[in-house]
Amino acid sequence: MSFLKCIVDNCTNGSEPLDVVFGFCKKHTIEKVESEASKLIDQYSFLMRVFKATEFGNGDCLFWRTDEEYAPLSIFVNCNDLFYWGTADAEDLTQDNISVFEQAFADAEKAWPHFGHIYAPSLFCCRVRKMRPQHCCYSKDWPDKLKKLFDECGPERTAIDCG
Repeated sequence: MSFLKCIVDNCTNGSEPLDVVFGFCKKHTIEKVESEASKLIDQYSFLMRVFKATEFGNGDCLFWRTDEEYAPLSIFVNCNDLFYWGTADAEDLTQDNISVFEQAFADAEKAWPHFGHIYAPSLFCCRVRKMRPQHCCYSKDWPDKLKKLFDECGPERTAIDCG
C-alpha cells in the first residue's frame, strides 16, 4: 500500500494523521519511507501547479475521483461537447501533461488578455488529443490569435468528424 493511500484510507476512517504516518514508518524500511515521501512531495507539487494554473476562477473545469482505480486521486479537465455533441467527456490531467495544461493557460491569456484563461482548459484538451474542437465551439468573438491556437491542435474537422 502506498504512503498516500495509507494516509487517505486511515484518516478518512477517523485516525489521526500523525499516528498513521508513524505507523507506516514503523512497518517499512527507511528506503520505502523515503520513496513514498518523495512520491507524496511530487503529488503535492503537482496539485499546487494545478491550483496555480486555475487560480483565477477556472476551477470549475476540474473534476476528480478518489475511489477504486482512481485512488488516491485522479484529476480530469472537462471537455463536454467540445469534440462531439451530447458527450460527457474529460481529459486526464497528470504529472506527465501538467506542463501542457500550464502552457495552455499562458498561451490563451497571451492571445486574449483578461479572457483567454476561460478557454485554456479546452485548449489543453485539444492539445492533448491533437484535435480541433467541433466548428460550433469557435466563437465569432474570438480574436484571430486564439483561433490560431485551436487550429494548431490538429487537422481541420469535417461535418463527419463532428458526429
